[in-house]
Amino acid sequence: MVLRTHLPCFRSRPSRLLMASTLAVGVLALTLPFLPPVARAFDFVPLPWPLFAAAICIVLLYVAATELIKRQFYGAPVRTQPGGAASKL
Repeated sequence: MVLRTHLPCFRSRPSRLLMASTLAVGVLALTLPFLPPVARAFDFVPLPWPLFAAAICIVLLYVAATELIKRQFYGAPVRTQPGGAASKL
């Protein structure tokens, strides 16, 4: 959801369907190891808390890096002038 727009992720709201499906998949992925029939069938084990915290940190660093790179990539908006010349605002 961070890469879907050139705007900062906190200023651009995703559609309800995208947000709902993302949350549903995330919750499902986090709860599967705690559901005994599923955990036994696939040999899932819950993540240790230090590893879970490290994964959260990696996700937060990914969001921060993506926002930084988007600012550099998109830069100032380009305006087309009459005659086809482009200028930065």
